[in-house]
Amino acid sequence: MRWYPMLALLVACKAVEPVPEDIDGLLHLFWTSFDAADDARVGEALVAAAAAVDEEALLKAYEEGTPTRLTVEEQALVPLEHSPLPDPALARGLSVTTRYTCDMGVLAEILVFEDQNAIYDTYDAYSREFDAPTDGFVAGEDARAGWNGDITSTIPLGVGTYSYPFRTELRWVPLPEEHPSAGEAIIARTFMRDAAVWDREARSFPQDYQIEIYWPVDGDVVHLYGFWREMDMGSVGTMEDNGPAQITVGQVNVWDKKTEKACADGGP
Repeated sequence: MRWYPMLALLVACKAVEPVPEDIDGLLHLFWTSFDAADDARVGEALVAAAAAVDEEALLKAYEEGTPTRLTVEEQALVPLEHSPLPDPALARGLSVTTRYTCDMGVLAEILVFEDQNAIYDTYDAYSREFDAPTDGFVAGEDARAGWNGDITSTIPLGVGTYSYPFRTELRWVPLPEEHPSAGEAIIARTFMRDAAVWDREARSFPQDYQIEIYWPVDGDVVHLYGFWREMDMGSVGTMEDNGPAQITVGQVNVWDKKTEKACADGGP
């Protein structure tokens, strides 16, 4: 595992810049501020995110975007186990914003639920090793939760099966008075700890970084999801191709629909 104490010091000492008003800038801010920023700073970003998202339009269709790529400095904010480190400029940025009916407390239960396959039926194998019990996080008593995990998944059409380790962390953030909604938001950060291992040659999935923001609005949840991914699926294409990229965006929308169903059922 690699640590970057000098970089962390430089980030901490850097002058605070104005909060961006665009989704691209906000996704980068949420990524870089996940550990370093206090609730007030992240709260400012949440106010800007609510202003940047057309919450009413999301009742009809999800929105998508293409955030700019992570920098080496942004990559260095998370402890990767790769050797050598992948080039973050090779990971394409995509974003999806959806809105669905859910209570934030129920959503917290779903996010920390150990058997994710029982909800999403997506993986060949999925496991989590939690840092600590998550009951306090679900109850809102603990501000943070986290776990290491392992995923095995198969892409159809003969693409192949891959496995990789990942890290996920969650953070409750109180919504400031200026936010149009009341309550708390959840920020989630996930990244591949190391490159995926495939069951066949001419495939690669070396890096993936995800930042998710959930906030309540009129009994619904707005889910702003940004991710940066490098993946080569052989004859199917890479994440640089619009076909695989659009399929991935569509899968995020399907994922949120399954989350909404789990919410309607009262949780996992």
